[in-house]
Amino acid sequence: MVHLTDEGFSEICECGVETRYMRLEVASRKAGLHPQSLQRANRNSAIAPSDRIGKQLGRTLFFTENDLEKLGYLPKNEETNA
Repeated sequence: MVHLTDEGFSEICECGVETRYMRLEVASRKAGLHPQSLQRANRNSAIAPSDRIGKQLGRTLFFTENDLEKLGYLPKNEETNA
């Protein structure tokens, strides 16, 4: 089941686990990046397009918080000034 929101969508698998995907603009804001920088990081994350992190639907990219962490970006609210 898929539930659309203003920020992206959430997907519930058969086991009942919900995964929330953020649109590129929302994810880049959360990571503190320009959207094109996040798009470039995603494009350069793998050799084959099928191995890239995130999910592409049409021309739009979507990311989970876990995807941002895999790319090396922590969401802004979890950053520490160490």
